[in-house]
Amino acid sequence: MKEYKGKKVLVFGGLGFMGVNLCHRLFFDGANLSIFDLNITDTIQKNLKDLNIRAIRGDITNGDECTKAIAEAEIIFNLAGRSGATASMENPFLDLKVNGFGVLNILEAARLHNQKVKIVFPGSRLQFGKVEKLPVAEDHPMRPTSLYGIHKLLGENYHLSYRHFYGLNTCVLRFSNPYGPHLKMKKPEYNVFNYFIDLALQNSVLKVYGDGSQIRDYIFIGDVVDALLAAGISKAANGEVFNVGSGVGTAFIEAAKVIVKVVGKGRIEQISWPKQAQNLETGDYIADITKIKKVLGWEPKYSLTSGIEKTVVWVKQKKDDFYASLEEQS
Repeated sequence: MKEYKGKKVLVFGGLGFMGVNLCHRLFFDGANLSIFDLNITDTIQKNLKDLNIRAIRGDITNGDECTKAIAEAEIIFNLAGRSGATASMENPFLDLKVNGFGVLNILEAARLHNQKVKIVFPGSRLQFGKVEKLPVAEDHPMRPTSLYGIHKLLGENYHLSYRHFYGLNTCVLRFSNPYGPHLKMKKPEYNVFNYFIDLALQNSVLKVYGDGSQIRDYIFIGDVVDALLAAGISKAANGEVFNVGSGVGTAFIEAAKVIVKVVGKGRIEQISWPKQAQNLETGDYIADITKIKKVLGWEPKYSLTSGIEKTVVWVKQKKDDFYASLEEQS
């Protein structure tokens, strides 16, 4: 997007799945890019410096480190955090520390030292919990079933409150089940769809809980990045919350079948629901994306099949210089 050329953009969590793909686009759009992440090694820092990307090794739970990072930023993508419903239940205090206290550190740093900055925060469809009707609009009641969903809702409300009380230019995008190119195999509790693609490429077993009839709204990471970029430059997005999804529901087992078909390898095995997974299950979900289409002019470009095809091609092709600079994360 030409609007980002020369813009001073800071991405917290720039080495995460969403962050890497966003930074890749920002790099090629000519942004003056800074990446803040806990997992930046000396080698990655040097490699990014060679690409004129500022790399900041830091922890969002450290307020001083957040303050030093944000001073000159014009746009911040607040993507740092812990992922996974199961992980949040296993380590609730750490999840709260990162997804609550850490998120608040960034907002406080902006309030005190950079009030003109724009901040975009990624919410989650897990904030809704079990829904009453489909598709799900932004004003649907939220009753999250996991601490992860609760803490993402907390982060969303932090951003909206800082808009209301302090006038910060914040907005929230609630994403549903993103997938696509990534630098390392994810554990299934973090991103089961990417995990399934990895398993299929290894000709392994894709284990589906129960009959796999639960409906999900899968969205390709390229569409996610487009939504983030659109929100980052739009004044109309300030103080708003948007659902971001494909707007299409797909049964989980059908999605697994598409993966196996596109990859040409792997097989599906149906197993009983583990108790914890069943307790955290949120049921069917399809995003109502009417609002973001109207306000930001965004809409998804990729079907489920084309998104999986693009992911598989990416895995098989040689990475470009940007991805190669992060090779230690593979």
